[in-house]
Amino acid sequence: MATLRPKNQFTPEAAKRWVQIPKEAQARILANVWCGKCIGSVDILLATAEMIDKDLILRGKCKACGKNVCRVVEPENEGYAGLRPGGKEVSFTIPGKRPFKTVFQFKITLIGAEPPVWRQIQVPGSYTFYELHVAIQNVMGWTDSHLHAYEIQGKRKARLESPYAVEDMHEKPYGFTTEIMLDEFFKKEGDCASYEYDFGDSWRHEVLLEDIQLKKAGMKYPACLAGQRACPPEDCGGLGGYAGCVEAANSKAISDEDDEALALLTWLDGWNPEKFNPKDVVFESPAKRFRDSVREDC
Repeated sequence: MATLRPKNQFTPEAAKRWVQIPKEAQARILANVWCGKCIGSVDILLATAEMIDKDLILRGKCKACGKNVCRVVEPENEGYAGLRPGGKEVSFTIPGKRPFKTVFQFKITLIGAEPPVWRQIQVPGSYTFYELHVAIQNVMGWTDSHLHAYEIQGKRKARLESPYAVEDMHEKPYGFTTEIMLDEFFKKEGDCASYEYDFGDSWRHEVLLEDIQLKKAGMKYPACLAGQRACPPEDCGGLGGYAGCVEAANSKAISDEDDEALALLTWLDGWNPEKFNPKDVVFESPAKRFRDSVREDC
């Protein structure tokens, strides 16, 4: 856990601002500072704090290597609070842009779909699991209308929950997707997790780390490099319903008397199971997606 030096090294305005931030959010802020030498999120040994315009500027040293580090806390990034599992208030960190030197390349494969539905993407190494969630939603073609969760595989097994699930939870999970950085679990090529979206239809995806690279000048991240086949229609009923949608979409002739098939074809509204073009993918801002989701839940 990061440590805090005496408050007399805070300006009065910064000290006033700091104490207004919930303690759980303070702890996450202090444990989530980017270090260029360690190339990852680290704890800060906090030395000074000051206000510049509306931003709180925290300065100190990386607890791991001693390098001088800085964290800018914008008003919107102090955290989202107000959800109460078991009567306790929980705060969540709103996604924000962070510098990065490395890029994680993943292959995302929809488990159980035949022929395979997959995407190859690259995301900043400074991403959280929530930000990866938004990228997966965008690249697959989902609408983020349901809950999500990750199951970490390998020696360190853990379940990371969607922040929107907190009101329905009875036990505290390992962590929430907004609070856990990718580099906590993805260390090397071949590391893998499963990502589930929509617990009703149970769309499970294999998230396989293919490579860790240095970012390329002029390249925009996240990026979709390749992929195959369209994502199933939202709320189609899982893999069984998906198979029926594929059959209906590929049918060359449907009888006018087959009301059920005609209704399904109308509902599909031109959906083509074979169609996917990486160039058509548009990536959303994770911060905007988070705020929009919070507003929808309110």
